[in-house]
Amino acid sequence: MRNRQSVFIAAGEPSGDLHASRLLRELQRLRGDVQALGVGGQHLAAAGMEVLDDLASDAVMGIFPVLRALPRLRRSFQRCLDALDTRRPDLLLLVDYPGFNIRLADAAHRRGIPVVWYIPPKVWAWKRGRVNAIRRTVKKVLLILPFEEKVFREAGVPCSYVGSPVVDHWHEHEAQAEIISRLRADAPRVLGLFPGSRSHVRGSLLRPFLEAAAKTTAGTPPWRVLVSGPESARSVVDRAAASAGVEAQLHTGSALDIMHAMDAGLAASGTVTLELALAGKPFAIAYRVSAPVYAAGKLLVRLPYFAPVNLVAEREVVREFIGVRSPAAALAGELARLQAKDSAETMSAALEEVRARLGPVGASARAAAEVAAFLD
Repeated sequence: MRNRQSVFIAAGEPSGDLHASRLLRELQRLRGDVQALGVGGQHLAAAGMEVLDDLASDAVMGIFPVLRALPRLRRSFQRCLDALDTRRPDLLLLVDYPGFNIRLADAAHRRGIPVVWYIPPKVWAWKRGRVNAIRRTVKKVLLILPFEEKVFREAGVPCSYVGSPVVDHWHEHEAQAEIISRLRADAPRVLGLFPGSRSHVRGSLLRPFLEAAAKTTAGTPPWRVLVSGPESARSVVDRAAASAGVEAQLHTGSALDIMHAMDAGLAASGTVTLELALAGKPFAIAYRVSAPVYAAGKLLVRLPYFAPVNLVAEREVVREFIGVRSPAAALAGELARLQAKDSAETMSAALEEVRARLGPVGASARAAAEVAAFLD
């Protein structure tokens, strides 16, 4: 009798946890007896994975947040090594989280465990040298952005473009009329704020987003302001809203609920910008970093744009406000511009092009089929 096959999954961020859980569910449809263990979060746990450590619930990014989290990350990495040695999985599936996972790929390679990387490092943006380590340690990378395939193929890395899991997530989300009606609450217009899934990103953007909302909602007709975030952020949102002089409500359900209900939005740069592209509503993007990180980024990052929506479009279809200072005033000005009918229609047409480039539904299933092939 064949032993039960096992996959070790390493996903250390909220979006990676979600995308990995969707892939795991599809893999279970193909191979119902596959056992999954690894590091992830609540989505992977709900999909049936044995979670050895939850890194996704409070993911960190940036120089100083990572330095503060180093002891915890080292403990988690050691747990992964122990599991690779004692459990001997048939495959290591890495999902995003490059700093942690590139070391884990090397460790698995040295142990003779094949590695597949779903959503690999953005070597086209910075740290191009990582592609050499990937070519040496990873059997195949599964790509979710269309322009990545050329980069990895030219570097000699086996790869497949499977499409964007964001498309799957959007199409499977049911826009319930009751929820949309409740979120709108008969307000003439709704402004959605998406300050980030990581706590330190949310902390840097929440206040400027609310200050921009205060300037925008001061006119008539009034706007209703909705903030996407976890229940743990409620007191922080309430205090920040009071300080900014704006009434805002926290929505702890799916961010996609707000996207269906809103008329315009503000978002942190990240996967959420692709979800907003699928919603087709006008929005602006911001990201704040420390002065040292910003200076280093200017030297190391060779990209004309920062947000995924603009990278896919290969032009700035959504305005980006990236830097050290508060973007509140600039964001308020951009929201005012987007209220003009011609500006909103121009952005809507551009977002339609982005939706087409992201590919059809079924990215998670295609990625799962690739993983199943390695188990074969």
